[in-house]
Amino acid sequence: MKFLKIVLQTAGLLRLIPSVAIAMLAIAKRSNDGSSIIIQGGESISGKL
Repeated sequence: MKFLKIVLQTAGLLRLIPSVAIAMLAIAKRSNDGSSIIIQGGESISGKL
């Protein structure tokens, strides 16, 4: 039973890390003006052309 608990906790942690990383990228993208390879689209202002 203890082994199953450790395995489930490890699996949960391995699923949590990418989720948090993607959420942090999405939050950082909101305040960034340029384009991103991972999260594309959005307004891009470079000044007077």
